[in-house]
Amino acid sequence: MSPLRTTYTYAVLEVSAEAYAEIKAKLEEAGYQHAFHENGDEHGTVIDMRGIALAIEPAPVPVDLFVRREVTIEALVVSARLANSRATVAAQAHRNATAELAAAQRADNEARAAVLAYVYPFNPNTL
Repeated sequence: MSPLRTTYTYAVLEVSAEAYAEIKAKLEEAGYQHAFHENGDEHGTVIDMRGIALAIEPAPVPVDLFVRREVTIEALVVSARLANSRATVAAQAHRNATAELAAAQRADNEARAAVLAYVYPFNPNTL
């Protein structure tokens, strides 16, 4: 006894070669090799899309939405000068902070010496 076989008919919708190739590639990538078979007439290999629905792909983001900037030598020079200016300001601020720290440390040392002189009025090393 032969296995039970179901048959059905379908209509052939002709599409462009580009559309056929794109659909074929997507179905093959998804593992739908069983959807391809010979039609037996002038159409050759067809894609049986029973149970597969088509939808429009989301539109790509237009390139015009991205900001385009042309980099010129003048723009690079201005950018380099600005960066150099900022680095100079940062270096000066660092030097100022270092000088202020040194002054604060000297004042702290002087204050400690004054406290020690008050607490220990006699230096045992001089006796």
